[in-house]
Amino acid sequence: MPPRDERGGRDGDEIGVPRIHDTATLLHQFIKLWERRRPAVRAIKKVDVVVGGLKPATEVSRPLIEEFDKLARASKAVDAINLRWGAAKVYFAPMHICRQAMENKIAFGRMRDASD
Repeated sequence: MPPRDERGGRDGDEIGVPRIHDTATLLHQFIKLWERRRPAVRAIKKVDVVVGGLKPATEVSRPLIEEFDKLARASKAVDAINLRWGAAKVYFAPMHICRQAMENKIAFGRMRDASD
């Protein structure tokens, strides 16, 4: 996940993401990368993150460490609730603070319902 500034320049840092099945672990890796970034000369206006090398869950073996399995089950539960009750009914806690400000400003700010 290499961070980039708004002009397309890269921060020059990347971080490996382990074989994961959940959003919480992905967010944790992003936080580690964010904390390593160089101090900005100007205020940061937006952040672009690219995640590559993704594989379908059916092609990846289950986690051997129980903690990863717990995170994957929690992520599946969030997905199941949102599928049943509508997009973004349940989300990770940090999202609550900025949800309204980001509502339509990012590509995945809103998940489409199956009826759309």
